Amino acid sequence: MNTSSRSGRKGALAGILGLLAVGFGYSAAKAQVVDVIGNILPSDFTSLIAPNSYKDWGNEPFIAVNPLNVNQIVISSFGYGATKTTQPGAAISYSQDGGVTWGLRAPVTSPVAGFQTPEDWNFAYDGLGRLHGVSLVGNLSGGTDIYHGMTTDPNNDNFHGRPVGDWAWTPGAINHVGAGNGDQPFMSITGSHIYVGYDNFTAGVEQRVTRSDDFGATFTVGNDLAISRGGPLGSFTNPGTRIATDGNGNAYSIFGVGTAQPDTGLQTVTYRLNSYNIGTSGASWDHTNDTANPGGIVIDSGNSHQIDAGATTWFGGINELRGNVTTIASDKAGNHIYTVYGKVDGSGVDRLYIREFHPGGGTLVGSAPVLFSIVGQRAALPSVTVTDNGTIAVEYDSYIGPRGDPLALGGTFQMHLATSTDGGLTFSDSVLYSWTAPAAPNDNNYGGNRELGDYQFVTSVGDNIYGTFAARGNVNSGGVNSTALIDPFFFTRNLSTSVPEPGTLAMIGGMGVFGGMFIVRRRRK
Repeated sequence: MNTSSRSGRKGALAGILGLLAVGFGYSAAKAQVVDVIGNILPSDFTSLIAPNSYKDWGNEPFIAVNPLNVNQIVISSFGYGATKTTQPGAAISYSQDGGVTWGLRAPVTSPVAGFQTPEDWNFAYDGLGRLHGVSLVGNLSGGTDIYHGMTTDPNNDNFHGRPVGDWAWTPGAINHVGAGNGDQPFMSITGSHIYVGYDNFTAGVEQRVTRSDDFGATFTVGNDLAISRGGPLGSFTNPGTRIATDGNGNAYSIFGVGTAQPDTGLQTVTYRLNSYNIGTSGASWDHTNDTANPGGIVIDSGNSHQIDAGATTWFGGINELRGNVTTIASDKAGNHIYTVYGKVDGSGVDRLYIREFHPGGGTLVGSAPVLFSIVGQRAALPSVTVTDNGTIAVEYDSYIGPRGDPLALGGTFQMHLATSTDGGLTFSDSVLYSWTAPAAPNDNNYGGNRELGDYQFVTSVGDNIYGTFAARGNVNSGGVNSTALIDPFFFTRNLSTSVPEPGTLAMIGGMGVFGGMFIVRRRRK
């Protein structure tokens, strides 16, 4: 993200009171993929949605599910923000019946009066049923820092007879390095430990993780550790730092470094993995310093179309990929860590690969990479989770242009769910939703290149998965027309199938060669 204002954020709170009471209904047995904005009350759509020339209704959606009550689900995006400490706060979508009905709530206040939230944000519940959020916050000097907060009940926002909210921010910014230059926070919770990965864009880019060991009450300087080596370095891409945890308190990270730019809009990216053992790692992550700059275990390397080439190489012509193409998940025991990343295949088409790692010999040993996304379609925006029974689930977008050209404009997007019951060796792929881009770009802030953003999310509780993604709306009836908007969607699936323990495969890998690089900070939206 850069530090310019997100269009329509400041001063956009007028009229939010009416929006906070709305919801939508659907039959869970008949409809498992739902357009959130397309199912609000017609009166609220007319007064609060339709008048906006552009708003980030679906940009970078994220989902969190309460493990103590899976009926309680939060989906975040960028519809309405907050610039003051009092309510109304920034808005999230909230369900109390497992996704059957939804309403907008505004429990998230700003951490400092006048500061803008959210810039980037995501959420997670802890094991006590409390909702945590981490947000990139724009400060009064034009910089961005990262804050953590929580609530015992996101339903409480002091509107329409609901109780006053209790959203509380951890005092001060939690990025202790690179003040004013934080970017893309990403959070994962295990027990009392909260890990927040972020990028420090001070004179280069450095990947870091800050940690709380007391449910977010404090994030100490000593727990803010580098997961890359060499301090801020150059890169042709944004790292796309992502974090995952297991059930033992341990954490795992993935990030990508752009090592070269062989062609316009094409970057050579090396993807790297790091780990932290809560009992033994101490004052540094396991693989920050045991390899050459920029640290970490090499996952894979290859070319990827991501940024700075105009609509001909933006994803589907509408989305520049400024968050890299990265996602990571671990099973509960920490026996299998799954890294998903993007690079072009032998035909030059951007595809998705998965590589499993497992503990061995004091390090993480990698199995062979597996190419799993649909042949001939460009793939991006992956998110991976692992159910209790070991099923791997990856949601991702694909795009195919006219006449089968993955870089041609005016084609079709598909939202996929790929599942594996054999440790990522083979996948079953299904299409959740198909759509075409609006006739004219909605997002005027950056020339129509940030329609979807940099991430979406799927998570799991038990053997059920819950996901959200951004796509063109599909409702045009009863005074509601979402078909020209990019909206957040919700889906859920049960994957209760017995899964065998994955076998250990041969490790492959290679070290990247680094030359001159430049810095790519993620632009907002």
